[in-house]
Amino acid sequence: MIDVHCHILPGVDDGPSNFEESIEMCRIAASDGIKKIIATPHGNPCVYDSGTARIIELTERLNVLLSGSGIPLSIQAGCEVFAAPDLVARLKNSEVLTLDAKGRYVLVEFPVETMPPNWDLFLMSLKGAGYCPVMAHPERNVWFLNRPEALYDAVEKGIMLVQITGVSITGELGPMIKAFSSYLLERNLAHVVASDGHSVTFRPPVLSAARRAAAEIIGDERAEPLFTGNAEAIAQGLPLTPPHPVELKPAAKKRWLQRILPQR
Repeated sequence: MIDVHCHILPGVDDGPSNFEESIEMCRIAASDGIKKIIATPHGNPCVYDSGTARIIELTERLNVLLSGSGIPLSIQAGCEVFAAPDLVARLKNSEVLTLDAKGRYVLVEFPVETMPPNWDLFLMSLKGAGYCPVMAHPERNVWFLNRPEALYDAVEKGIMLVQITGVSITGELGPMIKAFSSYLLERNLAHVVASDGHSVTFRPPVLSAARRAAAEIIGDERAEPLFTGNAEAIAQGLPLTPPHPVELKPAAKKRWLQRILPQR
């Protein structure tokens, strides 16, 4: 498996504070069947010491330590960027990193409570500039919980891919997020699953449980690419053509909520 969203680098954001913690996270990931992690510290230099040069330096140092420790895992430099009007310029100037060395996939984070006006036009501007936005964990966004059709429209138009979090699928973030994650999986509105790991204890970098849970929801054949093939394409910067999303029928907007309501 490949984890395309993980805060594995030490001392750059709200992830591990030192290399010892990073190594232990890597050990956990490798034991869980993960072979590669894209390091995605928050790309906000106003808040974190996460400039491009520092991310690349720490990634190289961590790979050296992993090689010396005999842990069968590789780290690739990347970034999780917050949606901002100057993002295209920052990408062009290499102030923030894409998920791949070819400069194709951009992991974009939005607020968790709402979505800014014209967020879809913002993603279209990224697309028009030659990038492929990957929206980070929209299943945890309250705005999308109430407007799943907006997520469908964006995916159907091809302006973004969707990354959901492993523990969202397994239910560790609560029944509502679990139900919504299942809803997205069933409708081909999720394209890659990642850990969004932050530490050994807080959301550790594991995916095998989510892989099993996803297979129970949509079957092995549909679940497998979310952890392997699609993730590999993103890591290598290769074209990715996901299956067409399943159209939302009338009254489907709220139907997923029935899964968590008490049965009468």
